[in-house]
Amino acid sequence: MWNPYNNADNPYGNQPDNPYGRNNQNPYTGSRPSPSKPSGDSLAMAAMLLGILSVTTVFMLMFHFSMIFGSIGIVLAVLSKGRACQIVGKAKTGMFCAAIGIAISFSLCSSAFIALYTNPALMEQVNEVFEEWYGISYEDMMDTILDNSGIPVNERN
Repeated sequence: MWNPYNNADNPYGNQPDNPYGRNNQNPYTGSRPSPSKPSGDSLAMAAMLLGILSVTTVFMLMFHFSMIFGSIGIVLAVLSKGRACQIVGKAKTGMFCAAIGIAISFSLCSSAFIALYTNPALMEQVNEVFEEWYGISYEDMMDTILDNSGIPVNERN
């Protein structure tokens, strides 16, 4: 009768003198090595984390962090796809949260600027606060920044 353990031509068979034990098990752990994760799994996880951070920082009124985290999260979600046909669920979640964070942040920033420039009473309060803190009004500072001469418009000859 033929015995598979005595087959000398099969180097991968379950031979009794196999240094990896029966069924090619790892001699150090006694089990087979686990299969590796998909290549984009860590990028998808990072994208999901950054997307959640993007939404969280919007509600903490840190708009600049929200836009930074959101844009990096979208890039990582797209990169996590690699050569696969579809994007993983974690990457989809990250991309969705990052897009929501960027959209909310952009809408809040733009509505604040619209409110500032359309409401004269609000602009006057901002000018008072800027003069108290910096010694120059907000409008004069913006004129100085936007003009190349560096001299405020109302102080020119």
